[in-house]
Amino acid sequence: MPDRTTIFKEAQKFISKGQIDRAIQLWEDYVKQNPDGNTYNTIGDLYYRSGRKDKAIEYFHKSADFFHNEGFLTRAQALYKKILNYSPNDPQAHFKIGLMNEEKGLVTDAIKYYLAAADAYAKARDREELQRISKRIVDLAPDNLSLRVKLAQYLQKEGFIEDAAKEYLEIGRTCEESGDIDQAREFYELALELYPRLRDIYPVLFDFYLSQEEYEKAESLLKKGKELHPDDIEIDFCQAELYKKTGNNDGAKEILLRILSDISPVDQKSLYVRASRLLADIYFAEEKFELSWEGYEVVLEYILEKGEYEEAANIVEGFSDQLPIEAAEKLVEIYRKIGDGDRLFDKLVRLGDIYSEKGEKQEAYNYYTEALKIRPDDPDLTGRIQTLEGELGIKEPVQEEAVEKTVEEKLTDADIFLRYGLVDEALDVLEKLKVEEPENMEVHRKLKNIYLERNDKEAAVTECLIMARLYERDGNLESKGQILKEAYDIFPEDPRLLELTKAEEGMPSQADIEPEFTGSALEGVDEESLDIETPVETTSEPQATFTEFAEDLAEADFYLRQGLNDDAMNIYNRLLKMYPGNEEILRRIREIGGTPEEEQAVEGEMDVESKTPAEGEEPVVEAGTEEDIYESVTEEIIEEGVDQDEVPQTEDVPEPSLESEVLEIFEEFKKGISDELEDEDYETHYNLGIAYKEMGLLDDAIKEFQVARNDPERKIQVLTMLGICYMEKKLYSLAIKAFTEALENMTERDESYWGLRYDLADAYERHGDLRNALNHYIDVFDWDSSFREVSKKVSDLRKKVSPSEEKPEVAQSEDNNKKPKKDRISYI
Repeated sequence: MPDRTTIFKEAQKFISKGQIDRAIQLWEDYVKQNPDGNTYNTIGDLYYRSGRKDKAIEYFHKSADFFHNEGFLTRAQALYKKILNYSPNDPQAHFKIGLMNEEKGLVTDAIKYYLAAADAYAKARDREELQRISKRIVDLAPDNLSLRVKLAQYLQKEGFIEDAAKEYLEIGRTCEESGDIDQAREFYELALELYPRLRDIYPVLFDFYLSQEEYEKAESLLKKGKELHPDDIEIDFCQAELYKKTGNNDGAKEILLRILSDISPVDQKSLYVRASRLLADIYFAEEKFELSWEGYEVVLEYILEKGEYEEAANIVEGFSDQLPIEAAEKLVEIYRKIGDGDRLFDKLVRLGDIYSEKGEKQEAYNYYTEALKIRPDDPDLTGRIQTLEGELGIKEPVQEEAVEKTVEEKLTDADIFLRYGLVDEALDVLEKLKVEEPENMEVHRKLKNIYLERNDKEAAVTECLIMARLYERDGNLESKGQILKEAYDIFPEDPRLLELTKAEEGMPSQADIEPEFTGSALEGVDEESLDIETPVETTSEPQATFTEFAEDLAEADFYLRQGLNDDAMNIYNRLLKMYPGNEEILRRIREIGGTPEEEQAVEGEMDVESKTPAEGEEPVVEAGTEEDIYESVTEEIIEEGVDQDEVPQTEDVPEPSLESEVLEIFEEFKKGISDELEDEDYETHYNLGIAYKEMGLLDDAIKEFQVARNDPERKIQVLTMLGICYMEKKLYSLAIKAFTEALENMTERDESYWGLRYDLADAYERHGDLRNALNHYIDVFDWDSSFREVSKKVSDLRKKVSPSEEKPEVAQSEDNNKKPKKDRISYI
């Protein structure tokens, strides 16, 4: 396989000769071995140029998916929007844009695009995808019942009856959980009426009728369910429960015994356990405790396998009065497993008492002595044991001189304490042992584990560092590396680890820093030619600064190749502020029609100059980097691929077009949000306003901002956003009022203040009030003559406004707004 440079050169030649199919084949062979988002996009452009729109969209999807999977969401979204310009009803593009909005937390945007995707899938009769989309919509707004009802009605109208019935069933569940019984009944019964073959409805509606003590309705429901689903074991369980509830225990036992004989306790264990438990409950109610315990032993085994120890303990406690020995022994087994020393002690003593009362002294003695290991200083228990020792003829052991325990014995003591859940006692033993045996690896390992259980990360890391030093001393570098890695996994922010990492590894070089995205304009960039001026305030390393600069530059170039000239220009302008006079940035601005003096005023769409060779002329491939060649190929595709009238402009991405039924669902969602929000929830109203504005729903945005303007903490931001919305709707008089009120609430005369004064001047100018516009521009000019385009604005408006109209009366507040003048000293 040739390298990329060769591929680029060959593709350029084929494109210039009009041999698009050969260029496509070349790229497709290459991208199979070298997947790349830019290459996929290039192939899509070539297919579109050759008139094969379906293949073009296929490759645009591959490109967008590649960037999405790599985490470059903005680039992916630009490509999905590009797809919608070619194919406005593409369901996958709508879904992916909705998914990215969901990932950003923009729920309203996500639901709108999901609804558009759902509508497209419904029209295509793609039930599987429709179900997937519907679930995502419901998951985003589970409590918005009006939205969910509209969605169910839409599914019903489109002929997806089973899916509509399932959604009505879930709506009923939500209503029941919230305590709205009447609504729950309505939606449950609607689901049953709409699709009676839906198996899921019967146990749910049965439980509902049972909770309302509507036994006749429950009986009728089960009869209907049995007719439609004669082999449904779930309906059999419901029938058994109904018999038990109404006192027909014999009928219930008959059904349950039949179920137990028909199913396998291994292959259908959960059903077997369920039937055993229900049968055991009936036996317990009939005071047949041995039969009940026999059934519950099956249940307990299943529960304990799942680790649900507390539930198991609660079940067993229910038998403490009826079967005290069986219950206590089972509880001892459970408390041993979970290391609950206190409760284990109580049950061991309880068993000792039971056997003592029965006269079985040896059994009593055994349980008492086991309990004494947990609390060796318990005087009452010691007295009972001494009494039994006398009765059993057990001689008191001769007191030997106290012998210091070995390290192994102390470690064993710690293990016993831990087994019984006595963590503090174990910790005390180990801490003392740590002082006595500071180089004992097992002591440090056990301490580390205890600290981890207590979530004491700093102490756990301390033990890891001690072990690392011990491993290093012994020359075991592999174990040292493993324990340090474990320490880093426990608490990566620990300053001791950070210092250790710096000391051992040093700071990474530029070659070690892999850029997040090596876009098409990045590989050909020579770092030295960028002439980057590092701002004085920065504290980051030069390598990091270059990486950030290069990534931003690559992102801007990516937008440019997709036709998103405004987005590219915004990034170039931002970079130019950071690195004024940078030739690389200035060159790119000139290439898309801007000039260095006008970098803040570049607006609208700008076409890339064509570099097409004359007809019949063989293109000359100049020496350059691989990325330079790639850019030229991409530019030719953009410039020559199709006429500008044929290619949808990516900047003007349409909102998803929702048909009337789907639009009703979306409107219901917005209404649901408004109903759920309290007026005082200003932050949510503000965030909704931002989301609506980003979607272009200015009226909805204004409505939310008008509610949020009562928030004293966010008043200035809200008024500013209101003014911006009014400006976009050309309601300049309202914008003037909003900007003015915002300014009146500002106390600081910083750059944001003068920026808002500039916006106010712009609003006056657009409103036709040139005199007030000029006055505000002059104030801004007095503050900073280089701010935005204020110098040009003042010059232009002075030509239109007579001198007598300038500054007729300046209010005192206006004077106060200006920055203080410097004292001027005249030397005569």
